[in-house]
Parts: sequence; structure tokens; C-alpha cells
Amino acid sequence: MKDDQNRKYPKELFLVGIVFNFIAKFYLCVPGLILLVIGLIARSRPFIVFGATMLAIDLVLAVSDQFMIKRTFEEPTDNPEFKPYQDAITGGNWREDLEKLTNPERHGDDPPEDDEDDASGEDSDSQQNR
Repeated sequence: MKDDQNRKYPKELFLVGIVFNFIAKFYLCVPGLILLVIGLIARSRPFIVFGATMLAIDLVLAVSDQFMIKRTFEEPTDNPEFKPYQDAITGGNWREDLEKLTNPERHGDDPPEDDEDDASGEDSDSQQNR
């Protein structure tokens, strides 16, 4: 486990996160792009300004969202379910660590153990119907 004071969020994830956050807000991104294109084709300054403003707002929101995500991964946490992901992302080799965490059977680690109910091969619904 890493020392909580020396955590660093990877720059690649930060930049990719900004792009994904920008695109994910399609309600700002798509209309902004459409208005910008209409403004450029028709040479209409209000469309250009409004479209560019919508895209700028989208970019500001995407960057602020990514800073919140970065801060979440860098701050200490007591959540035992989040801690392994936090350690994997802020570790030195985040891609390999995250792959090991999400796909343990591909890396020779023991897969997580199933509950006792699932070990019998029956799902919980069929057991409740008995």
C-alpha cells in the first residue's frame, strides 16, 4: 500500500478523463458543435458565439469534474472497498495494477471466493422456493 501523502493521479488518466467528461455531456457538446458549424457556414456571429460558449462551459465542467475525481483518488480514505482501486490507480504502474485487480484469473491470482449459497450450483431464487 502506498503512503497516503505521496499519492499521484496519472496525467494520462486526467487528460483522457477530461475528453470523456467533455463528450459525456452531449447535451452541451452536440448542440454547441451544431451551433458553431451553423455559425461558421452561415457566417453568423451570434451562432458562433453561442456555440463556442456552450463548448467552453462544457470544457470547464469536464475539467472541474476531473479535478474532483483526481482529488478523490489522492486523498486518504477509510473505505475498504475503494482502497484497492485507489492503490492501483495511484501506484507506479496503474495499468497493470488495475488489470490485476479487475481480472485476477488472467494473472494467476486466486479468483474471489463465491458465497456458500452459490457454491451448491443453485441460485438463491431456487433455494427460496423450496
